[in-house]
Amino acid sequence: MIRFRYILLTILTLALYFGVAREKGQPIDPNGGVVLVVDHGLHAGLVFERAELSTHPAPNIQALLLQFPQAEWFEFGWGDEGFYQSAATFSDVSFAMASRALLWPTDSVVHVATGFGNPAAIFSPLNPVSLQLSELAMRQMLDTIGNSFASMVPTGSGLYAISRFYNGVGQYHLFMTCNNWVSIVLRDAGIAASPLMATFSAGLLFELRVRYGVI
Repeated sequence: MIRFRYILLTILTLALYFGVAREKGQPIDPNGGVVLVVDHGLHAGLVFERAELSTHPAPNIQALLLQFPQAEWFEFGWGDEGFYQSAATFSDVSFAMASRALLWPTDSVVHVATGFGNPAAIFSPLNPVSLQLSELAMRQMLDTIGNSFASMVPTGSGLYAISRFYNGVGQYHLFMTCNNWVSIVLRDAGIAASPLMATFSAGLLFELRVRYGVI
């Protein structure tokens, strides 16, 4: 019985630790730049207008502006090298593919999708969460994204729109998934986004809606 209580206490402690996220600083600015958090069903992504990237000095961000000179918006995602490039939707996922990606650390990729027009209108069917960030929060967010690229040489075409894959930094596994990466990018900018809720993209967006009053 005592052993069971210790196990239960450990589980509850971990749940509280990973389930609670606190906002740092003042990342939200009603007059600030906009990032859209988009739920594609499997993968969450972060969407920015070109203007937000244009003022960021990071070499990797500037390299993307040169590679996509006509793009008016950029969407970023991160994930398992094999899983991400093969599974755009739930119907594409096999048990073997999911098991390999989650149970063994695997190489990662960054997915960059670009396009034209107003991203808020283009992604509106997916009901994204729109966050207006302070200048500091935007810079911190783009720093984390830029540091997620292992190389700026594309490894292949992306999944939709005008897009490409790049080798990523870090390995994908059960506790570091595509949606966990998005939550890390958000937390690095001071946004409250807990790892536990980011287990699934729907949980990640639900938490953001609750916390930031966009339901």
